[in-house]
Amino acid sequence: MASLSEAPGVLLPGTVIIPAVHAERLRAAEATGAAAMNLLRAGIRIGDIITEKSIENAIRVLRRPSCY
Repeated sequence: MASLSEAPGVLLPGTVIIPAVHAERLRAAEATGAAAMNLLRAGIRIGDIITEKSIENAIRVLRRPSCY
């Protein structure tokens, strides 16, 4: 599920691979909050990020054959 959130651009790139108990998770959370505030100040809304093209990208991630 996290990969499907990162694919259309809702999560910061690379944050889904950080283990839950890792200290980097806290840094990623702080960076995510800062990025959200920057987007808000710039007037960028979620509808500007999630587009038809970004949904197609998420579908490609979902349909990609697993390497397992």
